[in-house]
Amino acid sequence: MSATRVNDKSALTDGLVWVCLTYKDGSQFCFQTTLNVDILREKGVVLEEGKLARLDKKYYWGGQYIYRQFPFVGASVSLWTDLHYDHVESYKVHEFL
Repeated sequence: MSATRVNDKSALTDGLVWVCLTYKDGSQFCFQTTLNVDILREKGVVLEEGKLARLDKKYYWGGQYIYRQFPFVGASVSLWTDLHYDHVESYKVHEFL
């Protein structure tokens, strides 16, 4: 994985970025997201409080494909230019989440 860490937090509101949530046990979950209201509206996402929408994958839920939202509370959040994992086991299950 050749992702570069994004240090400018405004990247999250400016456009699409990859976010890596790192939990206390060291496990990670990385997905593409944004807080940009225009992009979220275009994708039909109404963002829930305390959550980020995973925009690189749709999930089949309730008879339709949707972008799921995941809580970031309790996790360390880092921004990246592409998919990024330090935790090998988390990377191995990425496609199944």
